Amino acid sequence: MKKILVTLALAALLFAGCSSKEKGPVDGTYSATGTGIHGEVSVEIVVEGGAIKSATVDVSGETVGYGADHQADFEEQIVKANGAEIDGVSGSTFTSNGIKEAYAKVLEEAGFTTSEE
Repeated sequence: MKKILVTLALAALLFAGCSSKEKGPVDGTYSATGTGIHGEVSVEIVVEGGAIKSATVDVSGETVGYGADHQADFEEQIVKANGAEIDGVSGSTFTSNGIKEAYAKVLEEAGFTTSEE
């Protein structure tokens, strides 16, 4: 009887561990890159309590007057979206697409569900 109870307890713990991964974002720091107009752009997010607490975007290699000038705009959109798709910045299409690409990767890594699921 004792062996059965131990086996059931272990099975319950294993099942709980597997299912918790599917419940949502996992706290931590996640980063990824995408392709802007002049090369790589990057996004880093910090997830705490299942929500995006901060975002850091690197668009330093992009065109001044366009994508390179919108680091704060991208970071604000990411924190505000908290897992949803971001809009990007008008006039900076290639940079925006690169940021969206990197953002999608970090969302997946962190365990955010996508609108397609």
